[in-house]
Amino acid sequence: MKTLAVIAIMTIFSVKAYAAEVPESEKTVDSAAVAESEIKEVTEDAVLETESKDGEETEVMDALKAAEAMKTMDALKAAEAAKAEETAKAAEIMKAAEAAKAAEAAKASKKAEAVKAAKAAEAVKAAEATKAAEAAKAVEAAKAAEIIKAAEAMKEEEAAKAAETIEEAEDTEITDVTADTVPQLLYPATPEEVRLLASLIYCEAGNQSHTGKVAVANVVLNRVESDAFPDTITDVIYEKGQFTPVGTGWLKRVLRKNSAPESCYAAAMEALAGGRPVGDCVFFMRKELHRGGLIIGAHAFFGAA
Repeated sequence: MKTLAVIAIMTIFSVKAYAAEVPESEKTVDSAAVAESEIKEVTEDAVLETESKDGEETEVMDALKAAEAMKTMDALKAAEAAKAEETAKAAEIMKAAEAAKAAEAAKASKKAEAVKAAKAAEAVKAAEATKAAEAAKAVEAAKAAEIIKAAEAMKEEEAAKAAETIEEAEDTEITDVTADTVPQLLYPATPEEVRLLASLIYCEAGNQSHTGKVAVANVVLNRVESDAFPDTITDVIYEKGQFTPVGTGWLKRVLRKNSAPESCYAAAMEALAGGRPVGDCVFFMRKELHRGGLIIGAHAFFGAA
């Protein structure tokens, strides 16, 4: 509408200019009519042209608006498609992560089961080993019991024999004490001292050879003769801290049961008669506990009287 007004105003100004250029003498009624007609014609043409241009502008604007709308629509569709694609990718990533997590959980569960199975196997193995050890221990205990029983039976038999020997010796001493028999012993001893010496030999060297047994009695008698020790067999044997079987009570049990065998009595009598396999030695101990000395069986003999 602004364009139409402008065109009309310009047309009026053009007509006025034209009227001004026509001489007064030539101006007539027809001239005014012509001018008015021309103004009308020009105005109509201008209006038509303006309307035509406005229509074209409107169409262009509509086309532009439609294009922009389509462009916006395409952009929205593209954004929605991108968003959908991103959502799908995120879903796939989440699905993959969940699958990985499930796989790790399954792996951890499998590992835990394997560890549990290994521990159970170890427990079973340990139980079997313990059972086998207990069975072996029981067998060993049974064997040890049998050995102890057999040893006790042998001791009882030997003790009975020794008792008979002592009785015979006592009877001999009582009935056959003569000047010819007494001098045979270099170390005079009562029957009780002989029994005590034989019992000590049994405790200290019961599993040794005959020489090893005589050697123990030899040490006792060397002490009786030494000024550094007591003067009797009984006092030497019971001197505090000298012979282990005295301290442990073993010697007392052997005396009570009279379990020293005949071999120990024979060794005692040989030493009393002058047997001296270790000379003047006054000490002995297990050979692994002492370096040097005279070795007889399991013992080392040393120290001079």
